[in-house]
Amino acid sequence: MPDPVGTDSLSRLQDAWLFDDGRAFIVKTGRIQWWEKQKFWEVHDVEYTDQIETLAFCPIDELIRCVRDGRPAIPWTVLAQSDRTSALYAVGEDGTCFAFAIQHFPWNRLQTFQFHPTQAAAAVFVGEAEGIFKEVLYCDGMWFGSRRALGRQERMELVDLAARRTVLQVSDWGFVAADRRHALSYKRVPGSKRGFQVTLYDWVDNKKIQTWKNRYFHYDLKSNTFLLF
Repeated sequence: MPDPVGTDSLSRLQDAWLFDDGRAFIVKTGRIQWWEKQKFWEVHDVEYTDQIETLAFCPIDELIRCVRDGRPAIPWTVLAQSDRTSALYAVGEDGTCFAFAIQHFPWNRLQTFQFHPTQAAAAVFVGEAEGIFKEVLYCDGMWFGSRRALGRQERMELVDLAARRTVLQVSDWGFVAADRRHALSYKRVPGSKRGFQVTLYDWVDNKKIQTWKNRYFHYDLKSNTFLLF
């Protein structure tokens, strides 16, 4: 398969998705985590060169034709790219759009985007929020971000990015998923030999619903399904 993805390369592939009922292929490059990029930015490290991240898509039928015909390049459409000053969060797809966000370190701001392959050839800007976020979550049109609570480093807060308000604070490591009423958090329990402690909250009424211990988990955005095992 031809290697170039815009100015980037498939050799740096990190993740890939079949989208739009298998009609579109989306790839993300960049073998680096957001917190690693933030650390490099804070210490002004310009020596580490593998800091580029790219999100791109190609219609699957065009991709197949290019590979079959041995063409020298695939006509990728680059949706977003981040350099050493930012980090790219590929949140995933829910069946209607592909959601992603860009964390800008110099501005201390997060920008959110949606891509609808049947509606536009480029990603659509959704909004922005102030702060550095550990996780970015999307479900049913709502965007959330998680970060350390100000002045309380042992607690994480869940922020409704559109409303720009904190909806929940927990003494956990972070959040798995959130929707218009519920949120799932996780943490490792000291002394536990396997898995995590996962807790389901009703953030509207600010109450804990249920906790599972010593479990692993997986969340699928497209089907809005949470699996414990």
